Amino acid sequence: MSAFPIADSARVFWALDPFHDKPRDQLRAFEAATKLFGKFNLEVQPVSVIRVGTFNPQDLKFETTWRDLTSSAFKNLLGVTKPVKHAGLMTPELITHEGASMSGTAKCFLKHALQHGAQMLIVSSHGRRGLERLLMGSFAENLVLHSPLPVLVVNPRSRAKKVRRLKHILFSTDFSEESYEAFARTVLLARAVGLPITLYHKVQYLHPELGLALYYPTDYTENEKGLVNSLREEAEPWLTYAKKYGVRIQLKIDEKEENVLSGIQATAKKLGDATLVAMASQSGKASAILLGSLTRQVLRSSEWPVLVVHPNQESAVKRFVEEAELVGFPTNVRAAFF
Repeated sequence: MSAFPIADSARVFWALDPFHDKPRDQLRAFEAATKLFGKFNLEVQPVSVIRVGTFNPQDLKFETTWRDLTSSAFKNLLGVTKPVKHAGLMTPELITHEGASMSGTAKCFLKHALQHGAQMLIVSSHGRRGLERLLMGSFAENLVLHSPLPVLVVNPRSRAKKVRRLKHILFSTDFSEESYEAFARTVLLARAVGLPITLYHKVQYLHPELGLALYYPTDYTENEKGLVNSLREEAEPWLTYAKKYGVRIQLKIDEKEENVLSGIQATAKKLGDATLVAMASQSGKASAILLGSLTRQVLRSSEWPVLVVHPNQESAVKRFVEEAELVGFPTNVRAAFF
């Protein structure tokens, strides 16, 4: 991947739900972004997508109802953003999507963001669980699934509101090629904002009674010490890359017998409330088809802001632009993004 010069400005698009059951919760995504970028010249564009659904726009009654709906939506957006005192906060935008699916709504937001020079997307999840999530879906997860750009997601339970500024990045990896690409981008971001990185890997032990292990190839030794040494050797190019760009980095090989999600949460807790958890949007061959299951679990349960980075951003942006048939898209996309 190409080198990226240290920037002093960033253009972020903030996905807002004008009918959020707890509208002020959405400010946490904005707060996390300002704490990440610190003294950057940060421009934040709030955007909300209203789904038209299956209504007939030619029907007079619908037009009156739709006019009332959009007016109420914009008023609600102003209610969330107007009290915020930040020089880079733009006037909210309301756009419509002629569809009913959450996936289509996320893609509509992405089209708008890409056409207007977004470098990163931010969103607060609703924190729904169980049947409620199954029935209503998740805009945040759909956004992460389809986005070629980095997405900063803040759960309603996030600790971000307790800190003045984010001070550390915890990057979770399985040492896959996809994860390395996302890590390389995260290093460039860390350099730009001046944050150190903890590179985290959870050891997956072999359990003969459960059959063959899927996580590690068979050439790893079953000896725990040998396995950890192998992992440390595997991490060396990652550490070298970060140091090359002047980013302070430490390696954390987690040898405890617990699941990866618990390990990430425990490590983030030790690092403190001012931690940003970062990971690839797709990690490993088994999860490359859709949003990886671990990424989804972290998004749903993390008490810390989570940055999800696409491993192949330039090609993903190009593919999205071509599929969406975006007109007049800038040709210098490589220089525009982390």
